[in-house]
This record gives sequence, C-alpha cells and structure tokens, in this order.
Amino acid sequence: MAEPTRSLGVDAQRGVVPILPVRDRPSPLRRLAQDLRRDRATTVGITIIAVIAIGALLAPLLPIADPNATDPALRLASPGQHGFVLGSDQLGRDILSRVIWGARVSLVVGFVSAGIALTWAVLIVLAVWNIVAFLRPALA
Repeated sequence: MAEPTRSLGVDAQRGVVPILPVRDRPSPLRRLAQDLRRDRATTVGITIIAVIAIGALLAPLLPIADPNATDPALRLASPGQHGFVLGSDQLGRDILSRVIWGARVSLVVGFVSAGIALTWAVLIVLAVWNIVAFLRPALA
C-alpha cells in the first residue's frame, strides 16, 4: 500500500514543515492515553482518586459499619483488630467507614463549590458581554 503523500506548509517560526493528513494525526483522546501510559505517577494518582470517588459514591451500598456507631470497649483498636481494617478512634468508631463517608461529603462540597463558581463566572461573562454590546455603538 502506498504511503499517503504529505504536503508542505509554512510555519512562521520553523519555516517549511510537513503537514500530516488528518487521518495520520492522533486524536486528542489517543494522545492523552499515550501520555498516561508513559507517566506512571499520573496514572497512579488518577486511579487512587477514582477508587476514592467510587467508594464514596457507593458508600450506602457497601457493607461497612455505621461511621457514627461507637463502642468504647473497642477504642483505639489497631488496624486489622476486631474487623477494623484501618483501626478505630478514641470512641471506638470504624476509621475506614468514617473515611469513606467523609469522602462523600467532600465530593458534595467540591461539586457544589465548583457549580457556584461556574454560575458566577457565567453571570459575569454575560454581564460584560451585554455592557460591551451596549457600548459598542457609542465607541464606533
């Protein structure tokens, strides 16, 4: 099979450069996947965040202890003792269930604050856009 012909383009800084046909250029999603395969630290970080987010979203369905249930007899249990994967706190509450339910609250706070910021940004952009549209005839 013949290789596709490549045309030449002019770049202001690099001079004459080959222009790849559209089918030879990797898509942005494919480039992201290639970059993630090369960067192990980013892949590990994204995986950890995804596991925490999925665990937080599935918290009501997971068979974990009530995060607020106390058992003073089991206070300060070491990890792995009495069925506590991460141990227990001063009141005998399961630390793992508290972390999972706390992540759920953190996700809600993060998304609500991002939504509020997005709403304000859109309102400010619309206000500036209308002011510019109003003043444009006077400035022309």
